Amino acid sequence: MKTWTTQLGAFALSAATIFLDSECASATTWQNGDLTTYSQGIWGNPATNAGAMLLLANFDTVYQAAGGVVAGSSSGHTMTFTDATSVIAYMPSVGSYAALNSSVLNPDPGTTSSGAFGGDVMALTFNVDFSDAGLLPGTSGLQFGDLILANFTGALAPLDGLTVRQFLGDMNTLLSGGSSIVTIADLGTTLSDLNASFFEGSVLPFAQDHLDAPEVLAVPLPATLPLFATGLVGLGLLGWRRKRKAQAAA
Repeated sequence: MKTWTTQLGAFALSAATIFLDSECASATTWQNGDLTTYSQGIWGNPATNAGAMLLLANFDTVYQAAGGVVAGSSSGHTMTFTDATSVIAYMPSVGSYAALNSSVLNPDPGTTSSGAFGGDVMALTFNVDFSDAGLLPGTSGLQFGDLILANFTGALAPLDGLTVRQFLGDMNTLLSGGSSIVTIADLGTTLSDLNASFFEGSVLPFAQDHLDAPEVLAVPLPATLPLFATGLVGLGLLGWRRKRKAQAAA
């Protein structure tokens, strides 16, 4: 009986350990294939790029209900695209980062005041929205928008702890002409680096340095685990008694 109870107690402890281990900390090392993101050049022209092909095939699925995709903020200026073809014609956008100075609909390339900033905000929008829709491949099971920014310093230190989707909200505010926790001038290459962090499935240094996985909360089992262990021990005793009874009858 000691052997049965010892083994079953160990089994119950192992089960408890498995459940408790589900409360994992933020990831520190990413692997190729965990997630996929595209830079604005891949989301845009030419239409044979992987991101552009994804837009052409799924733009209506993701954005038809909203009447299109919008960057910026209703409290300021916005940039709206009603179809994938207009997006692909616009991106990649070039020029110095700046805010919009008016609201635009399906703008032609180079016609907005936002320069490359508008295209990078659009690319981040697609990386978040298409990940949410399950249209960007990745083995991690995580949504890109839920990843957490970390390890920034100086003017960008306020970004630490934001999710990618929260950061996107701040970028939309800046694009619209509003103010946020950082300025457009502070960004440097941060936005474009974020878009390329899992470039076509390959992990770039920015992801390893500045992106953490969200914490996974443990399933609350303290009350049920003792009952589970007790039940296993009881079943073990029943089996042991039946075995002893069969041996005595023989």
